[in-house]
Amino acid sequence: MFAWCAALRAKLHDVDGLQVREVAKIGEGGFSCIWRVDLISDRGPADEHLPRTMALKKTICQDEERLDFARSEVAVLRQAAEEGRGRPGQEFLVRFFSYQELSGQGRGGAEVQLLMEWCDAGCLLDRILHGERETTMRCPNMAEADIKNIVREVAAGLAFLHSLGVVHYDLKPENILFHGRHVRLCDFGSANSRQWPDFGKDTPRHVVREVELFFTQRTTPMFRPPELADPDLVRFPITSQVDLFMLGLCLFQMLFRVHAFPMDGKLANINARYSCPASARSVYSKSQMATLDALLQRDPRERPTAQELAVTGCLQSSAEA
Repeated sequence: MFAWCAALRAKLHDVDGLQVREVAKIGEGGFSCIWRVDLISDRGPADEHLPRTMALKKTICQDEERLDFARSEVAVLRQAAEEGRGRPGQEFLVRFFSYQELSGQGRGGAEVQLLMEWCDAGCLLDRILHGERETTMRCPNMAEADIKNIVREVAAGLAFLHSLGVVHYDLKPENILFHGRHVRLCDFGSANSRQWPDFGKDTPRHVVREVELFFTQRTTPMFRPPELADPDLVRFPITSQVDLFMLGLCLFQMLFRVHAFPMDGKLANINARYSCPASARSVYSKSQMATLDALLQRDPRERPTAQELAVTGCLQSSAEA
């Protein structure tokens, strides 16, 4: 009886023709919250393949900038769905189902509702920390075979995204989800097609300022590669290789449980300086450590591409060649 009454009280949403019922709030942060929802009514035979359980992301947008970020995420997921059917790597992006914008929500702002795939196995950060809160260095932390598989699937997802001309720009363990045993990349609010491949020492000051403004609200500071940590000082090209440095930082956490630059601030990111435990090169294979070193190269032109990692999730070291 009580369960039946609770079901009646649960909030219903009609997201562009898909009617869903809120089941539980899964998380929130900043301007967004995520709900697990049940699909209770679809739009007809074309929707018969849709799962009964989905995720509903609700974002309150109190200004045009926040609305642009929310719309950007929708645009990327739609592009992936429409242009990526049957293409390798698409399966490692969270699936898009529907969305709508509601005006006059949240102190006068708009609310963007995004209906997407429900990922039932948590995020990469959960696996890195093994369900614990303590974040002290540990070596080894995760099994190497598991790490290689995760890197392979993330790289395949990035390679697909890059083939669409889109850069994620905010890859981190919290934005790598799991559906069953497989990876799903999510949170594309910072994703964009804008890149600056010719950015360098001769780049005019107004372009430098444009880049700095563009990334003010994009990317998580701790995960910025040198070219984003201080574009004016570093003067490296800004391309999809940004995502590969971020993948390298995720790899570091999988290997050792802690962030490569835990408390060193911006300077550590600019210099790409990190230190591994003394036992690392005896615990992990030469190819695994070579992959870490390659991904965290300071110069983006010296990092491997996502496509190179999408086959095995690991690079062959010269010692193993």
